[in-house]
Amino acid sequence: MTDTADDKYKLRIESAWKKYEEKDLSGAKKLCILIKDEFPDKLGASYLLGIIYFDKKQYVESAKELKTALKNDNEKKAGGFINYWLGKNYGNQTFSEDENPLFDKDSSRKYFEQALEYENYPEDTIYQLQYIYQNNYKLIQLFKNAIKKFPENLNFVLTLSDTYFKIGQVENQEKVLLTAKEKFSSTHLLYELSKIEIEKKNFKESRELIKRAKELNGKPSASYILS
Repeated sequence: MTDTADDKYKLRIESAWKKYEEKDLSGAKKLCILIKDEFPDKLGASYLLGIIYFDKKQYVESAKELKTALKNDNEKKAGGFINYWLGKNYGNQTFSEDENPLFDKDSSRKYFEQALEYENYPEDTIYQLQYIYQNNYKLIQLFKNAIKKFPENLNFVLTLSDTYFKIGQVENQEKVLLTAKEKFSSTHLLYELSKIEIEKKNFKESRELIKRAKELNGKPSASYILS
């Protein structure tokens, strides 16, 4: 594709996204169809069409477009996002006249897991797999990797901490929280560490953590600290 053709494609796909962001789904869809006809080897229009059809609860059409986009992902740069939306398609269970004929938990899990194989994918992929996984050890591995991939997401740290707590691995829970404490200013994190210190009967250390939490966010709830 020449520079002129590439510039033309970029302008058109940007226009389609603009219409989508303005909630003009009909206009965005029409533009995407025109772009697909003119640039059949580019994935952008199929990807956006897949999202548009998903929003309209047309899951079969959405999956078809997303699979076309995946096929055209020659540089393997967009597959994380495409597989994410395919996971959403197959995982969206409906209980109405708009029943999703594609609903399949195993297929949904497969696509979300395939998204993780790419360099870039939506953070929500992690949360989607969290809902699917029933095994705490799988959750631990999921969130350990998520923390490496998205180091600014404190919720991933706290979820990993909670999972360790559920299976009685308090030592690992403490390691996760102590590492995060060096990076995040979080009352929740400090409260969790204070509870660990109470269980260890290190009351002085616990009081110091609570004091620091107060300085961050006012007086904490006693019921929360001791629960």
